[in-house]
Amino acid sequence: MKSLSELNHLSQYIAESQDEWGGIPSEKDKILDPWDHIECCMALDVFGEKEKSSLGFQWLIDHQEDDGSWYSEYQDNKNISSRKESNFSSYIAIGALHNYESYGDLKFLENLLPTLKKSLEFTLSAQTDFGEFSWAMENGIVPIAAQVAGLDPLKAAKIEQAPILEITKPPGSLHNHLSKPVYKSFP
Repeated sequence: MKSLSELNHLSQYIAESQDEWGGIPSEKDKILDPWDHIECCMALDVFGEKEKSSLGFQWLIDHQEDDGSWYSEYQDNKNISSRKESNFSSYIAIGALHNYESYGDLKFLENLLPTLKKSLEFTLSAQTDFGEFSWAMENGIVPIAAQVAGLDPLKAAKIEQAPILEITKPPGSLHNHLSKPVYKSFP
């Protein structure tokens, strides 16, 4: 197994990829997605790059939408996607815990707390009455609803008027409901 110092080139690569606003794309000057961005912040924490990691978390604070989400793709500090993923919004909590475990900096958590609350509210808003979480929303449409209707979720999210589903009284157990969905479709 390699030592941390033998892997130092990885932290250098991440730090060099970080843009002036704190965003960390997968490759320098390429697309940033919030999940990978948070993973890069955690990697910077592993290498003791607290300042760079903090700048990355500040990017998340600065780019959080009013509903607590982030768009799924950014380039040149601008969103380039209309998709918002619930897993992205909740993953910041893991990054925050990792940062706190790395440095024990309570002020960092206090600064991030409003962002964390909003992000988890977005994730919870994606939970259905049956417990599962819709993984994403695009153009205000929740793709899992399209999936229940038997449509490809990504294609349905691009349809101007994709079906909006209202779940009615499910017959019997959750398993029965999922295997025989009962819903109404509205234009």
